[in-house]
Amino acid sequence: MAKILVIGAGGLVGSRILELSKFKDEMITPTHKELDITDLAAVKAYMEKMKPDVVVNLAAFTDVTEGEKQRGDETGLCWRLNVAS
Repeated sequence: MAKILVIGAGGLVGSRILELSKFKDEMITPTHKELDITDLAAVKAYMEKMKPDVVVNLAAFTDVTEGEKQRGDETGLCWRLNVAS
């Protein structure tokens, strides 16, 4: 049985995929508090601990208005989630 890490499973797309998936028992679905994908060291540690076979990243910054305010800001959350992660 494969271990499938689903990042962003609590969001709109992720929650729908979980709802429809026949692989629910194989999925690891951490909250953003359990796995901060903007923290590389935390991601590495989590991967070493959980050893997933597959990673599906559905996390995204979706507030378009706020995202536009952060345009070009590589330290902003929008960039860190949608580009750097």
